[in-house]
Amino acid sequence: MWKSLNRNEGFTLIEHLVSFAGVLTLIHCAVFPLQIIKMERDNIHLALKANHVLAKELQTYIYDSTMPSKGEKKGRYYISEVTEENNELKVCVSWRDMLDREQTQCGFSKR
Repeated sequence: MWKSLNRNEGFTLIEHLVSFAGVLTLIHCAVFPLQIIKMERDNIHLALKANHVLAKELQTYIYDSTMPSKGEKKGRYYISEVTEENNELKVCVSWRDMLDREQTQCGFSKR
């Protein structure tokens, strides 16, 4: 009877803390890469919106003969470069992405 009372069965506090630390480490290792993946997906979405802004500016030039103005802000995006040579227009749209990097996308159009 005394042998069964002296046996330690179950988890001790130390074992619980070690297992909890292990679980937290695994969660920490998984969250950071997932956060980077989400930011890069958002950056792709921002690039698609920039392409839409660029296409709209080029279409306005083609159909209305209205030149976009350099430095014009369109929400998060702004027109960073406008040049016209030999009846061809070059328009560049710039923005800052989710990782605070400067991104630029350019488009060309003939009248």
